[in-house]
Amino acid sequence: MFEALLEKILQSKLGRYLNGLDEKNLKVGVWSGNVIIENVSLKPTVFELFHFPIKLIYSYIGKISLKIPWKSLSSSPVEVLIENVYAVVSPKSEEEWSFTDYNKFNQRLELLDQYAGEIMEKFLLREKLLENKADDKKESSYMDKVALKVLDNLQITIKSIHVRMENPMKDCRFSFGVTLDYLSIHATNQTWEKAFIDRSDPKNAGLPNHKILILNNLAIYWNSEETKYFCDEKNKNDIQMGLMDLIKIDQKEVMGLDYLINIKAQLKSIQNAKNKFGPEFWFSLNMEKIDGFFKKNQIIDMIKLSSFANKFKNAFDENK
Repeated sequence: MFEALLEKILQSKLGRYLNGLDEKNLKVGVWSGNVIIENVSLKPTVFELFHFPIKLIYSYIGKISLKIPWKSLSSSPVEVLIENVYAVVSPKSEEEWSFTDYNKFNQRLELLDQYAGEIMEKFLLREKLLENKADDKKESSYMDKVALKVLDNLQITIKSIHVRMENPMKDCRFSFGVTLDYLSIHATNQTWEKAFIDRSDPKNAGLPNHKILILNNLAIYWNSEETKYFCDEKNKNDIQMGLMDLIKIDQKEVMGLDYLINIKAQLKSIQNAKNKFGPEFWFSLNMEKIDGFFKKNQIIDMIKLSSFANKFKNAFDENK
């Protein structure tokens, strides 16, 4: 049941946004519990779906991994890994702006509302049947427990991300980007050690849900009067290596970037059981390092970019 549902979701969602997706291997991966998507890229139409006045120059996704222990969901965590994600985008000129046909859009919304209504009817019918079938109630209770365990113990790891915008126009030459060295989220025991937690077990009924987030070198930079533009590069390997080299990590100093902010932090959270007195959530933030710098030229560029976005919004509203 879980396998078929996940397969349908991944194929419909990822297939809409990714080039190079092997649906056959995706299906095999889902049913085996080891989904690995490698060496894919974003479709150029991604930003058009959200009406952003930017175009995709280059993108690369090295790996998306999803490990699902179907045979031991009650005792083993689901693991998500995303690494080596690089992208370069650039603002569209006014001549490139295009706007959606809202008649078609509204028709799709009506179809979605109709579909949502049908789903709700099926859901209510299922709830009615569950009231009269003890076996179905037991199955539903089991599914709820499994879902709770999966969410409580979900492990997410993200490594090596660099998304960059470049504007090589003469009147406002700049580049800015967001880079990430490492991010991890996982469940822990009460002493903040990684552990598998089963709150559906009666012995753990009052056990709080502990999670920890580790963030290493989340950086944002803004280069006014940029001189090197990846959007001019023809060799995709050179673009990838260039973006990779500009990711801030502990072991090296990246030259040629004007950083706005750089963060290293650890966030701990506790979700109390419902029958406990006190706040439902507790957070502890250990900010190991945060650097912030703003220059006059950077602020001027930001104002110009904001003006550009506002101009696009006004044109978009006029074409509704």
